[in-house]
Amino acid sequence: MDAGHKEHRNTSGLHHNQAGSSGEKSRGKKVRLLLALSIILAAVAGGIWVYSSGIFRQTPDMLLVTSGDKMVIWRQLKNIPDGTIPVEGPLGTTIVEVERGRVRVLSSPCPEHICMNTGWISKPGQIIVCMPNQVVVRIVKKQA
Repeated sequence: MDAGHKEHRNTSGLHHNQAGSSGEKSRGKKVRLLLALSIILAAVAGGIWVYSSGIFRQTPDMLLVTSGDKMVIWRQLKNIPDGTIPVEGPLGTTIVEVERGRVRVLSSPCPEHICMNTGWISKPGQIIVCMPNQVVVRIVKKQA
């Protein structure tokens, strides 16, 4: 009888282990499924973000330079040769420099030279402002 009882315990234990193993497999499948869905969701969200940012659109970056309410230059940045552009303002001449698709204020008659300290800009949305001389240099995306 003891042998039968032991056998019953072993069989009972075996069933218990098999059931636990089955539960672990089911839980593992759920975890893998959730992980796969999370990766897919992240990829879709990333794709939407990249598309909406306009990175792959073929609209050119434009350089817009204004002095007061006058437009001094509005051209595709890639079509502007390297060099300097003098921009007249109320205090005198601000020199804007273009080099390899980037722009900066090289010199300005303003007292603080904040515009010069801004450094190079090269991406749409970036801007350099010389308030005292009323000169604004910005890079914008041309609307398609």
